[in-house]
This record gives sequence, C-alpha cells and structure tokens, in this order.
Amino acid sequence: SRPGVGRECLPGRGNTVPRVAGPAFPPETPCGCPGRGGVWDGGASRCSYKHDMTRFSIAAYATQIHPLHYAKTWYFVSFAGYACMTPYLPLFYEKWGLTRTEIGAVNALKPLVSFVATPAWGWVADYTGKHNALFFWKTVSQGLGYCALGFFVPKHFTNVFVYIFFLETTCAATMTLADAATGTMCRRASSKNEKPWGGNTYGEIRLWGAVSWGFLFGPAMGAALTYLPTTLANHAPFVVYPIFLAASAATTLGFDFTPFSEEFGDGDIGDAGLGGDGGD
Repeated sequence: SRPGVGRECLPGRGNTVPRVAGPAFPPETPCGCPGRGGVWDGGASRCSYKHDMTRFSIAAYATQIHPLHYAKTWYFVSFAGYACMTPYLPLFYEKWGLTRTEIGAVNALKPLVSFVATPAWGWVADYTGKHNALFFWKTVSQGLGYCALGFFVPKHFTNVFVYIFFLETTCAATMTLADAATGTMCRRASSKNEKPWGGNTYGEIRLWGAVSWGFLFGPAMGAALTYLPTTLANHAPFVVYPIFLAASAATTLGFDFTPFSEEFGDGDIGDAGLGGDGGD
C-alpha cells in the first residue's frame, strides 16, 4: 500500500510504492520506500523514515516545469508591471512640478546609466556565477525602488534626479539577464527538439511580454488613471508595480543560466541556431 502523509512504513505489508516516471522521486531505499533515510532501524519493526508524500508531489511538479515556462511568465508579469508604470511616469513628474526640460533629463538617465552599468553588472554576474541571485535581487529592488519613488521621495527635481540615477544604476541589466538566459534556453530547447507549450524561440517568448503590455495592463492602467478618484489614481501605479515585480522575482529562480557550450561542446553552438532549424 502507498504510505500516506506522515505515515511510517511497516515491514511485511507490501510497502513498495510504485515507481513514477521521470526524475521526480528519489531512488527506492532498502525498505522499498521512495525517500531518503528509509533504512531498517537495526531490525526494528518499522522503517526509520517518515515519508511526506505531499513534499514529493510538490518537488515532482517543480522539476517538471520547463525552464522556458519561467521565462514566459517573467516577461508576462514583468511587462505587466512596466506597462502600469513606465508610460505614465512623465505625467507624474509633471504633476510633481518638474518642467519639461527636467522631465527630459530624468528620462534620459536610464539609457545613459545603462550604457555603463549594464556591462558592469554583466561582468559581476559572470565573475561570481550568481546569475539567479543577482537577477532576483535586481527585480525586487526595481519593484521596491519605484514604489518608494511614489510614496517617500521628495517631489523636487534634484531629489528625483539623484534617486533615479542610483535606482537605475542598481537595477541596470535586469532585462539583459532575462534576454541572455532566454536566448540560451531557447537554443538548448531547439537543440534537444523540445517544444514546450507557448513556443521555444526567443520571439515567441518575448511575445508574452508584448501581449501583457499592449493588450492587457497598459490599457487597463490607462483606464484606471482616467476613471479612478484622484487620490487612488495618484498612487495606483506605485502600488501595482511592486506587486507584479514581486511575482516576477519568484520566476527568476527558475531561469537556467548554464552556458550552452558546457552541455553540447563549443563545436555545436553554431549548429543549433537561435531558430532551432539546425543551422543549415
């Protein structure tokens, strides 16, 4: 009989759990139980390991999610947050009393800072090998940072300019990390002829972000800012944005940053191709 949650395996009662396809369950132990530590306890009457089948079920589900599904979710949720914030920031700057010239200066910070900070952060990620941890930290920092901009930063040009400078320096390379990992995962999936639902090419993955921004959350936030009471409208983007990016941060832990060459050899990199057609 299959052990239940928290039950102990008793000898002599047919305690062999059927094998499950795939890598979800650990190898069977001497007592026939699919778990660690399931050994006879010095000839005692029962197995020394208490099996939690719920834990194994969760682990099985997590290991069966294709890495590209994490990428699709990241683009969808992240661009939902961007759509609720980025297009409307200049309007908030104007409400805060910034002139058109000052608004232009603040908006110019992101590309100018990214020009230097993005390759620097890329080097840090490659040098430390902590791509997922850095990706997670940057996504969380970006969500909390823009939330703080709306609630805590004094609404004067100097304060906003300096704050955005440091915020963009901290959060630079977030999109670059996502794009780099997604490209690698797409090449790996194509080389293995894996076809997860929703696409296995870079364009198909990024399409999830475009749908999220252009068809769903961009228009939804525009309608909210138009029809909500002024008090709610003034805070809506700065509340919704960190919520979306918190969900986005959770998906960063499922990205696979393993270099493609480590699995298939340097000679096979060019043969796989981004489009997955074998590079003929």
